[in-house]
Amino acid sequence: DLHRLEDLNLRNNRVAVLFRGAFEGLDSLQTLDLGGNNLRHLGAMAFQGLPRLCRLYLDRNRLLEVSTAAFQPVQMTLGVLDLRANALRYLSQHLRKPPPFCYLHNLYDLKLQAQQPYGMRVVPQRFFQGLSALRSLYLSQNSLSAIPANAFDDLAQLQFLTLADSSGGMGHLPAGIFKNLSQLRSLNLESAGLRSLGPEVFGNLTRLKELRL
Repeated sequence: DLHRLEDLNLRNNRVAVLFRGAFEGLDSLQTLDLGGNNLRHLGAMAFQGLPRLCRLYLDRNRLLEVSTAAFQPVQMTLGVLDLRANALRYLSQHLRKPPPFCYLHNLYDLKLQAQQPYGMRVVPQRFFQGLSALRSLYLSQNSLSAIPANAFDDLAQLQFLTLADSSGGMGHLPAGIFKNLSQLRSLNLESAGLRSLGPEVFGNLTRLKELRL
């Protein structure tokens, strides 16, 4: 009987598939660690049966994409999502599918840094749509070459953002890219490949306490 289990650590195994219903009955589970496995795809309803899941660690897998359907069962409870060092990559700013996190309205910490082997390259438009409670966003080590001006429009509660170590070189940031981030306290742009910065980039960051260039 695992109804009272609160933490499940499956890190550094060889899990390649999550079958539907695999976690049925884990009614009290709050933390699920699947880091360091061989997952390439998350099927629809992959996390069904986890009504209290707060923290989900999927770092260091081989995920090629993430979709809304995978996270639908935990959309009301999930607060931390770790997707570091997967294989997420985007070549266009236009998504062919709905934004992957659009129903995760309670998520407050999202880690997307160091996608393999060459980084995310591009942040698609409205990629972070729906993340109205997000406070920390990690996008470093992603060889970013383009970020649309509306990329962070839905992140009104964001307090920490790092775009550091983007070896692809963004050159510049679009005017008004941070216009809705009035709660931002810390911004890291170290080694982001920026060649110019204008006042229209930082205009609305009235609560910023730490800026790293």
